[in-house]
Amino acid sequence: MARVSFTVQHFAYCVSVEYPDVRRPHRDSTLNGVDFILQAPPNTEFPFEPTEFWLYARFYSHSDSPGATRSLVVTCSWLDHPSGNPTEVWRRDLGPVHFHQPRAVIDRAWVFRNLGDEVRYPFPGPGRYELRLWHQTRKWPFERVLRQEYLRVEV
Repeated sequence: MARVSFTVQHFAYCVSVEYPDVRRPHRDSTLNGVDFILQAPPNTEFPFEPTEFWLYARFYSHSDSPGATRSLVVTCSWLDHPSGNPTEVWRRDLGPVHFHQPRAVIDRAWVFRNLGDEVRYPFPGPGRYELRLWHQTRKWPFERVLRQEYLRVEV
């Protein structure tokens, strides 16, 4: 499948996603609890691992033929790290997004769960976090940031 020219118009953190029409899960979705604050329960000890959260993005293809994006990645960086330097705390490979029609619009949501022995998505302390959606490139700086979302973890 060919690479497509595309943009990401929306990138958002939310508590959950519902699909009113399960036959069209990448077209009709309801985002619940869209916010820029992740409220940890009172008396939370860090690192805080929410049971579940979602990231949502809307992709627009600008190509006249079907195709796919490069493999996408989400990274989370703690901007208020005690060292004073932004610090990456986790990353997740999402794979490519496939456009089956020219000039398509696709909604995509990914769930992040902290359950059992699965990969963890912790927030090491209160403060600001940057969630970055990107893919690798062949030329310097070797990554293309598609969208960023900022989140504040509070107790």
